[in-house]
Amino acid sequence: MSKKLLITGACGRFFQTCVSLYSTTCNMQTEHDTIMLEYNMTEGQKSFIKEAFGAKVIHYEKMLDHARQFTLFTHIAYAKYECFNLLSEYEQVLWLDNDTICTGKVDGIFSFNKGFVARYEHELSYEFKEPPEIFKELLKKNPKTKGFNAGVSLFNRGIPNLTEECYATTIAQGANAVLADQGVLNLVMALNSITVVDLPMEFNNTTCGWWENFSCRLSSARGQTAILHFAGPQKPWDKLEKGWIFTEIVDIWNSWSERALKQYPEIKSLSMQA
Repeated sequence: MSKKLLITGACGRFFQTCVSLYSTTCNMQTEHDTIMLEYNMTEGQKSFIKEAFGAKVIHYEKMLDHARQFTLFTHIAYAKYECFNLLSEYEQVLWLDNDTICTGKVDGIFSFNKGFVARYEHELSYEFKEPPEIFKELLKKNPKTKGFNAGVSLFNRGIPNLTEECYATTIAQGANAVLADQGVLNLVMALNSITVVDLPMEFNNTTCGWWENFSCRLSSARGQTAILHFAGPQKPWDKLEKGWIFTEIVDIWNSWSERALKQYPEIKSLSMQA
């Protein structure tokens, strides 16, 4: 068994985006195991993931009813809570959301081998409709306190196991959490006084942040970025109306998606099974 784990989660309707992600992780030089937590995938889709990428596929349906009631996200978002549990088997666990692709050399991320690692990105008050008391205290001390994006998260052995606390906090917050798992992880880390190590943008270049500095983000995506993250509600594969999303983002996604389709032509028919 490897000491490092790459893990992601996906529902059946996101099978093709999952393949696009996995096809780019094949370039990783670091020895690692791969796990996919899935829901509602067909046997054909699961078999393909196992055979093509050597991934262990595990069914996941925790928090299913909660997600249907309280969030626009699927319950698979909460699957990243299981990363804490997996530190009993692995020294490092890298979670990648299913809307990421590895466009460069990802291996450098494992050099961040202490604590919990994620990229600070937005104002902390953005995470909840009504900020929890500890957020209010942090923002009172520093109004510019930021929250981290959880779409690319590196868990290192030595941090406490917060899996059950995350699930309990998710239920307790109900509809108050704007970003589901991300808000809860920010909250639980704050409640446990865990310092989050800031991840460089090259390992989580989020397209939702391109509005602030488009030319810099685009240049990075075409050269320096190791992990490109199509974060936010607008996805390049949703065929949104022109003007809703940067066409450059769509072009980047299409180029990687087409590579995956060319390498694995069978995924087209498998995608229709969902």
